[in-house]
Amino acid sequence: MNDKFRYQLDRSPRKFVCPGCNRRKFVRYIDTATKIYLPGQFGRCDRQDHCGYHLNPYKTCFKVTDQIEQPGKPQPMPKYYIPESILNATLKRYEINSFVRNLMKLAPVGEVEKVVSLYRIGTVSKGTRAGSATFPFIDIAGNIRAIQAKQFDETNHTRKNGTDFIHAIMHRHYQSTNEPLPLWLNDYLKNERYVSCLFGEHLLTRYLTNPVALVEAPKTAIIGTLYYGMPDNPANLLWLAVYNKSSLTADRCQALKRRTVILFPDLGAFTDWKNKTNELMKAIPGTWFTTSDILEREANEAERLAGYDLADFLSRFDWRNFRNNLKY
Repeated sequence: MNDKFRYQLDRSPRKFVCPGCNRRKFVRYIDTATKIYLPGQFGRCDRQDHCGYHLNPYKTCFKVTDQIEQPGKPQPMPKYYIPESILNATLKRYEINSFVRNLMKLAPVGEVEKVVSLYRIGTVSKGTRAGSATFPFIDIAGNIRAIQAKQFDETNHTRKNGTDFIHAIMHRHYQSTNEPLPLWLNDYLKNERYVSCLFGEHLLTRYLTNPVALVEAPKTAIIGTLYYGMPDNPANLLWLAVYNKSSLTADRCQALKRRTVILFPDLGAFTDWKNKTNELMKAIPGTWFTTSDILEREANEAERLAGYDLADFLSRFDWRNFRNNLKY
């Protein structure tokens, strides 16, 4: 490259993850005057025959005043994602999937198939976690942030020590066989957080006007969809989950901007979640949050002590009767 240009491709052996193919083959542009990298999108992928990504700062509206990495200024950690091929490999063996078998007791096969396909629920096919259901956390841009794996008992509750993640299962496998980690997994393990978006978040771009129902766990979002109806009707709720009680944060809920959101907290979490509504609306302008008290109104003392969630409550009913007499 001609040395008269201030911005040049870095000549060091350092490589970054390519924005185009997600492989660590990306050479970034550097400001030769300050020795500081330009923003992360500027660079060229070494995989020219397979990827071809190249963003040249001289062919864009880039200015020196844009956000260049400054010495001593903490930079956000890059995010690494799970490849689509790993998710696709889980989309089978539903006959051994304990969660799907439990759903079949609640609703007809056709309804179960619809909701399983919608949320891309899968199965761990082999190993000590065989039969576990997999719940992918896919962000609004379609990136797979995490895939949770859960083993359920016959009552549709998580078995003791029954929660895991696909990346952790695979990591243990490679360690036990002394095989090198795949490049994507080696990068993925560098993430500060694995579950960093809402479960079902990818559906927000498909169902643009539905009101959103927000619960703690993916299991509850799935059962909520079965009982309240699929989101192909714009009047129906679009069910999403935050992962757990403490995950109801403004950062996690940014994808809900300009939506109407109904919170359905588990028993014992109603006050905490209700108190967060004003905080969330202030942090996410144009979004309206309210909290359903259906469990507070309907649960008996034994159910309160057991810490029931909405899925436990809904499972009492025949799904058709409930849809005809919806309760919020």
